[in-house]
Amino acid sequence: MDRILSLFVAVDALSRRFGDALILIAFQATDGAGAEAPTATGTPNSLFQQLFGNPLVFMMIAFLLFWFIVIMPQQRNYRRQQTEMAELRNNLRKNDRVVTASGIHGVVVSVAADVGTVTMRIDETNNTKMTISREAIAKVIRDEAKSEGNNA
Repeated sequence: MDRILSLFVAVDALSRRFGDALILIAFQATDGAGAEAPTATGTPNSLFQQLFGNPLVFMMIAFLLFWFIVIMPQQRNYRRQQTEMAELRNNLRKNDRVVTASGIHGVVVSVAADVGTVTMRIDETNNTKMTISREAIAKVIRDEAKSEGNNA
């Protein structure tokens, strides 16, 4: 009898401090019969309520959906673009038209593969040349009209 009285005193103190939600948790944890503990409405918890009753589960599901729908395709696209750009930079030849990352247009005069630099002609009239790093090339412009004209 003293044990039951001390349990009620402890539950009363906890309910005053933490509210009724903690009492439900305490009774669910101390259910010794092995049966499902009733909820506040008196019906047993279903598996759906146990799994998806926690808001953290919804946050994890939302993050995983966001990851698979948004982030993974962007990463694939970024890797593909990087490999294509690296291939274009490695296949630079004399007389290729290029645009640098800073927007300078020019024509490749020479490529130093061992050093990783490219010399390009900027101005046709003064024959102005500039040496840049190969990684500074943002775009290689191919004349598709000339190649189509050669094929026709």
